[in-house]
Amino acid sequence: MLVRSFLPLLTWLLGAVLLYAQTPESLSKTLRYSMDCQLVDHGRLIRGTELVQWTNKTPVPTKELWWHVYNNAFAGRDSVWMKEAHQYQYGDGRLPREWGGTDIESMQVTAFGAQEFAPEDLEWNWVAQPGAPNDQTVLRCQLPMSVEPGTSVTVRVKFQAKMVPAYRRNGWGSGGYLHAAQWFPKVGVFERVDGEYQWNCPPYHMLVEFYSDYADFRVKLTLPPEYKDKVVATGEQRTEPEQLPDGHWQYIFWAEDVHDFAWTVDPEAILMELDFVESEWRDEAEENKVAAALGVPVEEVRPDVTVRMFLLLQPEHEHLARKYFDALGKSIYYFGLWYGKYPYATISLVDPAHDARNTGGMEYPRLITGGARLGKAERSQSPSGVTVHEFGHQYWYGLVGTDEFRHAWMDEGFCTFSTQRVLAKAFEPEWSTYTVLGKEFYGQAPLQWPAHGSKDLRSLFTLTRLESPSVSGLPPISAELWRPDSLTRFLAEMPPVSYWPQVVDDAILGERRAYRTDFYQPVSTPSLELFEWRLRGVNTYARPAMTLETMARLMGEERWIRTMRAYHQRYRFKHPRPADWFEVVKEFATGAMVGAKNADQQMEIHWPSFWRQAYDGNEVLDFGVHRVANLPHLIDAADEPQRAKVVPNQWDVHIELRRLGQFEVPVEVEVNWADGASTQHVWDGSQSTWALRIIGSNRQVLQVVIDPHRKLVLDRNWLNNTYTVETDADLAFQAGVRALLWAQAMMHFFGGIG
Repeated sequence: MLVRSFLPLLTWLLGAVLLYAQTPESLSKTLRYSMDCQLVDHGRLIRGTELVQWTNKTPVPTKELWWHVYNNAFAGRDSVWMKEAHQYQYGDGRLPREWGGTDIESMQVTAFGAQEFAPEDLEWNWVAQPGAPNDQTVLRCQLPMSVEPGTSVTVRVKFQAKMVPAYRRNGWGSGGYLHAAQWFPKVGVFERVDGEYQWNCPPYHMLVEFYSDYADFRVKLTLPPEYKDKVVATGEQRTEPEQLPDGHWQYIFWAEDVHDFAWTVDPEAILMELDFVESEWRDEAEENKVAAALGVPVEEVRPDVTVRMFLLLQPEHEHLARKYFDALGKSIYYFGLWYGKYPYATISLVDPAHDARNTGGMEYPRLITGGARLGKAERSQSPSGVTVHEFGHQYWYGLVGTDEFRHAWMDEGFCTFSTQRVLAKAFEPEWSTYTVLGKEFYGQAPLQWPAHGSKDLRSLFTLTRLESPSVSGLPPISAELWRPDSLTRFLAEMPPVSYWPQVVDDAILGERRAYRTDFYQPVSTPSLELFEWRLRGVNTYARPAMTLETMARLMGEERWIRTMRAYHQRYRFKHPRPADWFEVVKEFATGAMVGAKNADQQMEIHWPSFWRQAYDGNEVLDFGVHRVANLPHLIDAADEPQRAKVVPNQWDVHIELRRLGQFEVPVEVEVNWADGASTQHVWDGSQSTWALRIIGSNRQVLQVVIDPHRKLVLDRNWLNNTYTVETDADLAFQAGVRALLWAQAMMHFFGGIG
């Protein structure tokens, strides 16, 4: 019995020795978790005990430990999360079908440093939050003595976590499915915030995700018999699962250098495995480009790693296994090639149960959740797109662990940027689709009018709403007549012949859809202070991704490769701040020029100014062509009645451009002439106007293009960037006829239903 009781400790020590041999000596350990958990109540309740060792890595002592208890966000209406969900009308105000929550049964201190003693109960309390005094997602415990710099404390916590029906990121579904995320009490981060050392441990906000210190985990899971070989988790198994006398199965997972632990079980799913083999995904051209930019042999950048890929797949999605593994393999390859090799032995991917889709599309260290629906078109990026994005978080969130409470864009923005580049590089372009009864068909209407459900007079034509015009003295009327489903949406845009058959959706430029939302808070706004739900999608995902793409195109691929590689490598297993990122930019991007070598001039980009406007400011970037004219060239002629004479074959060329926004950055200008020649110019963008005037030119200007290579992805309106003196009548005619057919079909349809 004595030997058996020491086996977990011996196994832990062996894992620590292996870890020491595998990781950089400079890697600083802050946390160690050892957990013993059991799943009961048909996969809806977790009983657990965790032994947590926290080491103080700061120069100041602390006599407290602060903990996140995220699962209590779904314990009732009083949590910060549920109050904000009501404010933002998450899911149209839908509440969880059942409440969950975590009970802390006991909390004891067992050791300070190497000094162990009998467990001593700790005093603890829930931290009241402004506007939500009954929130129980932050716990503070008082220690009997201070944890001095460089020393540690060990605490044992016994808890019960009742999981909710899949609602937001975690929970259970039918058939025994359970996605256990944010399920255990987790220590916050003790660090310098706002100039002083304190616990960075805010409550669970709806618009914010998670942030923790890096840790080592040893997690023992005891599961009912039906879950045998139907479990995936952060980390890997180093011992075979053991069947207990009562028929339950015991699994032990180990994970080092991660800042969270999640796991998923589903007795009805199919568990598939595949080894990542780098040679199957090799892109030699990209490898040569990266190696040349870094000045190293190709062998040094090639991501020749051994990774076991696990896929927990719903049976009805078995035909999607190839797409899931394909997306996962390409992600491991390209992220490893661009930023550095994936350092872990496994990656697990979960295809959520059909009634637990709210657990899909989420990232955890070494475990991600995807999501797929039946009826998707082959050229749609489902489930590939979400798989690439969530794997990308293994780098931007997992390996580079930024503070998502305040700077979520440093995870989501970098990940979105990287995702779109992988999709553009390794996948066929997506085609736009429309849906009929849940099945997708290729095509897109040339016009998006009338708009379904919009709160204006256009909706009256779709018979979805009744909206009265504004009349002085009369109350406005706004009433929903009926809510259209997928079939009526399709019929309202009949017939299919009026659809463009193949509309390619560019993976990178598709982020410009974010311009449909007003940018009224700068990217620097802390994630905790974002104004609304939609702005999270803009400021956290699309807008920083477009900023990064703009920076990449301005500085050129070679500089960009060096910049991103250096940033990722320097901050692996660390917590960088925005200033850290910009310091890397200044180091590697300084000297980047705007303008081709054959341009009339070149201008250097002033990156501090660019970053101040793109990050701290809220300036709009928009350049536009104001006027292009080929005027007759006149000379004085005393013998002419008009005292002017038109010179044949000479023109006064006037090219006038405007900076319509406040964002100042150098921009290229291309002038195409009627004789087939092209000239390149650079405008510094500092003034509100710029003009090129050539008096007595022997050629006419045909076309002017601002930013011809589309480097300024942040330019809000590309439609005003080009001016052509003579338009393409054939193209305009074809588009007009297509739109006319669509409008005619609409009028016939609505006329017929009267």
